[in-house]
Amino acid sequence: WKKYAGAWANTDWFKEQYHSIVSNEHNISVNGGTDKVTYMVSAGYMGDKGLTRHGDDRLTRYNLSGKINATLSKYVKLMYNTKFIREDYDRPSYLTSNFYHNIARRWPTNPVKDANGYYLDHSEIIQMEEGGRDVTQKDQFYQQIQLVVEPLKDWLIHAEGNMKIVNNQNQWEVLPVYYHDGEGSPVAMAWFDGYTPGMSRVNQSYWKDNNYSLNLYTDYFKQIGDHYFKVMGGFNAELYKRTNLSGQRDELITPDVPTLNTGTTEQKANGGYSHWANAGFFGRINYSYKGKYLFNGSFRRDGSSAFAYTGNQWQNFYSIGAGWLMTEEEFMKDITWLDMLKLKGSWGTLGNQNMDKAYPAEPL
Repeated sequence: WKKYAGAWANTDWFKEQYHSIVSNEHNISVNGGTDKVTYMVSAGYMGDKGLTRHGDDRLTRYNLSGKINATLSKYVKLMYNTKFIREDYDRPSYLTSNFYHNIARRWPTNPVKDANGYYLDHSEIIQMEEGGRDVTQKDQFYQQIQLVVEPLKDWLIHAEGNMKIVNNQNQWEVLPVYYHDGEGSPVAMAWFDGYTPGMSRVNQSYWKDNNYSLNLYTDYFKQIGDHYFKVMGGFNAELYKRTNLSGQRDELITPDVPTLNTGTTEQKANGGYSHWANAGFFGRINYSYKGKYLFNGSFRRDGSSAFAYTGNQWQNFYSIGAGWLMTEEEFMKDITWLDMLKLKGSWGTLGNQNMDKAYPAEPL
């Protein structure tokens, strides 16, 4: 069947590949408590069917969360939050950037189907509907607890712990696809450039992230006449770990059961483990006079596992700042159209461990 300059169709390819959808989201929550303890529990569901007309892509999300605030005594308060999120994303494995790119480049003269009612090979509809699925399930689990102690008036001690665990598993498939010749007989076609006609493949992967953080700090504030003072000092640490594993095989025994076990070629496996950690001590001083002249200074001493092999793992960082809240001055009280005008300046240094490698200076 002819196409492009040799064809005479009038196809709106955006209309052919896309359709209108209705997504839905539902949430429910319950809360209550007493003057000492309050709680909140909520749940939600979202179902979103994708815009693609052929192949069907859809995203489903479930979430459940809870929160408790408790006053344990006159001096101690406890807060606890938990959340679980599950996302299921199912789409054609052919739904990639190349698919979107080709929609705009495909000529409207190209027909969608042949005279026998079969989809033509250039339309990419065959790959979308029969070329395999890309299925991902992602679970996220959050835990947060905070303890606040006030041993003396205006003196607070904070202890916070956070945990985030993410599990992700994916199956990606390439299944044999066929177009039909003029006699209506199926003919194997290439799934995409670089794939031989009739080829099949399955890839399964899994990764898990563990992220833990700890914050311990204390602050004290005092108002003495027109003078306001606040001092803060503490410690924070974070640990991140990732584990990943993947496998791939070609030439499935049957496309009806696309798994690693039903592949017939030599199995390819890949996996790894990575982690990083940092810790830091910090302090900060704030002072203001009459709420309009503002001064602050801070100090940090941070250490990162990224520089463990450099002999430069710990560094000191400083900052200072000053501000002037001009709208608190008497000469600006009559300016009603201006709510706030503040001039401020600061200087400081911070560290950076966001690099391409977790351990860029690790020796071979």
